[in-house]
Amino acid sequence: MRIDLKKFLFVGTSSAKSHFLKEAQKLGIIEFIQEKKADVISSKTKRLIDAIKTLHHFPPQNLMTDVPIEKGDSIVNDIHNTYQTFTDLQKSRSELEIQKRELAPFGHFDHDKLERIQQKSGLIFQFFALSISAKPPPELILVARGEELDSYVWIGQKPLHLPDAVEISTLKSIDQIHQEIKANDEERIRCEKHLEKLTSYRDFLLDLLIESLNLDSYSKALVAGSPAAEGKAFSVIGWVPHNKIEELAKLAQASNIFSEEVAIKKGETPPTYLENKNWSKVGEDLVDIYDTPSSADKDPSMWVLAFFALFFSMIISDAGYGLIFLVIALFIRWKKPNLQGMKKRVLNLFTLLSVGCILWGTLVNGYFGIPIHIDHPLRQVSLIHYLAEKKADYHLKHKDTVYKELEQKYPQIKDATTGREMIESAKSNLKFPILDSFADSILLELALFVGVIHLLLSMSRYALRNWALIGWVIFLAGGYLYVPYKFDYTSILYFWFGWDKEITGILGKEMMIVGSILVLMLAIIQHGLKGLLELMTVIQILADTLSYLRLYALALAGGILSVTIYEMAQKLPIFISVFVILIGHLVNMGLGIMGGVIHGLRLNFLEWYHYSFEGGGKPFRPLKELKKER
Repeated sequence: MRIDLKKFLFVGTSSAKSHFLKEAQKLGIIEFIQEKKADVISSKTKRLIDAIKTLHHFPPQNLMTDVPIEKGDSIVNDIHNTYQTFTDLQKSRSELEIQKRELAPFGHFDHDKLERIQQKSGLIFQFFALSISAKPPPELILVARGEELDSYVWIGQKPLHLPDAVEISTLKSIDQIHQEIKANDEERIRCEKHLEKLTSYRDFLLDLLIESLNLDSYSKALVAGSPAAEGKAFSVIGWVPHNKIEELAKLAQASNIFSEEVAIKKGETPPTYLENKNWSKVGEDLVDIYDTPSSADKDPSMWVLAFFALFFSMIISDAGYGLIFLVIALFIRWKKPNLQGMKKRVLNLFTLLSVGCILWGTLVNGYFGIPIHIDHPLRQVSLIHYLAEKKADYHLKHKDTVYKELEQKYPQIKDATTGREMIESAKSNLKFPILDSFADSILLELALFVGVIHLLLSMSRYALRNWALIGWVIFLAGGYLYVPYKFDYTSILYFWFGWDKEITGILGKEMMIVGSILVLMLAIIQHGLKGLLELMTVIQILADTLSYLRLYALALAGGILSVTIYEMAQKLPIFISVFVILIGHLVNMGLGIMGGVIHGLRLNFLEWYHYSFEGGGKPFRPLKELKKER
């Protein structure tokens, strides 16, 4: 639920300001308006954040408890210093590896002996690396050939300068480099072990970070407002939810602070405050992924949650996958019974999606791609099977063009007296082609039906704000009634709800005409001549409606892959088929989850938000104490 925010002025003595802000931070209902810029994060907070990030690179050890607060700075310094040493060693080792590769072609030699030879002989020894495509001077001695560079040595009275070659330093021998690499590795391992040991302070540092962030928030609020009466008083303005005004009054009275509601300036946009609990809070988390509602938007949290769960379930369309998801969710609940905050809400969402997949998968006969016999009890609870039989009954009763086409293809259906007999009479190689064809068409229409309902609800929510949406609701509903009639398609409305095809089609056409007229009239009344452009919205509505076909397409793709996996496994030896089933379904589940999340949210954030979401809001950020989620 979105709660309107009120703007309040707070005035008090300078001596009372500190107490007022501390109590306000405990209460957490006021967002103070900053008139002066203040550093959001202190240097202490930054160092704590860096230290905690550093420890996340290493496996955690047993957590330390009852650590004295005064040890905090020394622990943070130890982490920073050790990690700096560790990174320096990593850089140094990379440099040693480069030197090792450069000197390796020249073999093992003693640098000191080489120096003595040069001093006694007066000769100069130089080592070069030259591209294999380059033509070396004849005085160079080839030592080794490589894939990209050839190695050469020069012995002469004077130094040789080769602009196209890389001169290799011989201040260290290859044996010395090996020793340094070994020492480097030992020191890096020591640093790693020490940092791993320091991970035992992770929770302690997190507590310090929360304390430091709370202090930062308090310090930021402390500079808010303006001094008055030569610094003896202060005034500050803040936003307060209207359902917290009584709590605010008690706070002001206890702190000896004067508070009064003031008018919101023209053009000033209040922050957006959503107050949700339980499942609504889960929906709010989903809403936050895309955007923050404006201060005038209705809270879409429960709408997004409900339809996201439905869309995800329709895309997965497999009760077997849903059962696996549910087992994983229950296992996590068993292993982590004390989850709180965001972690618990994510687990609740996962559980909801698991149950949704089981229910929808049962309705559409999705069980790991395993074909369910027409007489199996699971067929009796399948909505798709029920509707397919109803559709067969309808065509058999009316003897329409669909029936005639089927009769030419499957002459044996002539003797059928019921839709079920019609389906069974066309059986071929343990398959029921009429049943499969009807089921596919029903699934496609269900995707569009759900999409139309979704859009109609969106338009209805904001119809009083945008009057033309009243006409679009009538137009879209009429379009759903008229299109099947226009293209001679047998809609669910005919064989399930018993609506007359011709009457429904004519009604739909009239609704489209009336809706179009209303759109134009209401748009002109509300927006003047600019309202004429509202008719162009029909293109957007058509595109948005057809976008819901992705629910059918993604479910179909996942179902085909499941069936393919099953059929492949049937033809392979048992040990290979087990491997194919495991890998195949893991891949299919992964693809299904990605598609379900991406497209399940997309249909809410794009198609649905077009008509009932303004967005662009600024979240309500009150001064409040942070607490650690377990």
